[in-house]
Amino acid sequence: MKTIALSLVLLPFVFGCESHQQMTSGTTPKSTTIINAKLSYGFETFGPKGLPPAWEVGETNGRGKLATWDKVPGKKGAGFGVLHTENSGSTFNMALLQGVERKDFVAELWVQARSGREDQGGGLVWRAKDFDNYYICRWNPLEDNYRFYKVVQGRRSMLATSKVHTDPKAWHKLRVEVEGPKVKLYFDGALKMEAEDSSLEKAGRFGLWTKADAATSFDEVKIHWQ
Repeated sequence: MKTIALSLVLLPFVFGCESHQQMTSGTTPKSTTIINAKLSYGFETFGPKGLPPAWEVGETNGRGKLATWDKVPGKKGAGFGVLHTENSGSTFNMALLQGVERKDFVAELWVQARSGREDQGGGLVWRAKDFDNYYICRWNPLEDNYRFYKVVQGRRSMLATSKVHTDPKAWHKLRVEVEGPKVKLYFDGALKMEAEDSSLEKAGRFGLWTKADAATSFDEVKIHWQ
């Protein structure tokens, strides 16, 4: 059996090529064992406006007012996030990454809350089947908390919560470790929550998430898997 170490940086031209197809769940040749894979997604190389390649915008419990996702100031250079939204209540703004589906992984990303009267902040989506079924961890500086939810058929249920008192306008690092039903969630390097849930067992897509009127920036999205 051939064994390889795989380290990939996703750039616009990667999507649609053979190496990209090998990253999609279930398409790795039987003769190859991937022992270390890495997806690193920055936003500096994309155009001045609009969606980066392979990102799809949608919403949960939408009311016909899709949030505007665009290039925004990042932690280092350019980032990506919600530039403007008029949503409220239980509408969740999402951008899902196409073509990469995983079940177990370690992910890190940086998030900055820019504005929002009703809600602020946001976080990472994983194991997404679509815009109505996924897991999400999110930070909200208005509530001083960091929470873990599942969304099933558009209904959100909280699985864990932790108080976080920090600078509401600074960049903060979220880290998610998932293995089977077990989830560990870190905030700025500190373990804040551990939980287990088996509602969404299959591999799914990754994404970015905000709620209601939260305008938020994201940068340096990194995902590792064995």
